[in-house]
Order: sequence, then C-alpha cells, then structure tokens
Amino acid sequence: VTQTNTTVSVTGGVGYIDCDSFGTQTGTYFQEGVRGYDSAVHAWIVDLRGNGGGLTSAAVSALGAFSGEGDLIYFVDQDGESTAQSYSGKDLTDKPAIVLMDSGSASASEIFAGGVLGTGSGIVIGTAMARVWRRSYTMSRTARICTATP
Repeated sequence: VTQTNTTVSVTGGVGYIDCDSFGTQTGTYFQEGVRGYDSAVHAWIVDLRGNGGGLTSAAVSALGAFSGEGDLIYFVDQDGESTAQSYSGKDLTDKPAIVLMDSGSASASEIFAGGVLGTGSGIVIGTAMARVWRRSYTMSRTARICTATP
C-alpha cells in the first residue's frame, strides 16, 4: 500500500511503515496497513526518520492502531486547562511497534513515539530528538502539549 506520505509493506514477517509526514489521511493509511497485514507479521517497524511532523490528530489516529482507545494526548493552555485528543477505535494489533527516529523527527512524530512508549505498545530507537514526549513543549503562546498517558 503506497500513499503520498506513507508506505506499508511486509518482508520476512516484519511489517514496515515508512511515514514522511502526518497529514489528513495518515491515520487511515496506518490503520488500513496494519489491518491488512497484521496476520503476516510478528512486529512492526515504524520509520519516522526525517518526519518533521504534521497534524496531531493524524498522530493520534495512527497511534490508536497500536494502542487502542483512550485519551492519548493532552493540550494544556496557559491557564492550565487541558483538552484531550482521543482515539475511540480498537487496537488493530498486539504486535510491538519499533519506532525509528532521528534528529529530523519532530512534532507529531514525537507525539506518536511518546505514545508508543507511554502506552507500552513498543519501543523507540534512534538519535536525539526534541523530546516532546518527555516534557512540555511550547506550541504557541497559548498552548503547551503534553503527551501519552497509558
């Protein structure tokens, strides 16, 4: 399955998702790929190297394929009020996700990776990144983002 920003394939029992950005259809691409190939794999590699980010809603939808339903990230405004972004579907796999990151991985990529760690859905491998998932990250003057609750 090849889309404009996401490619899903399987080789030797390992699923491989290469995602260049998190756009409006990315969550759907992840879900279709995992649903279509999960019976043929024993683990998933999600390659987010060089992925500069994109839509947080797309990262949440993609994460949901591995984590299942729940509040996956929270936005906290300057007054301390939080708003959750949730996934309401079932997880589509019980196989671990191995997320590849590098210094070019940012924003929604870090949210996805932090969510994989925070929900126990897999591990993250790679070089240093901005680490949105380890601390609050100032998105604008009015909002901060905190990630991944199990």
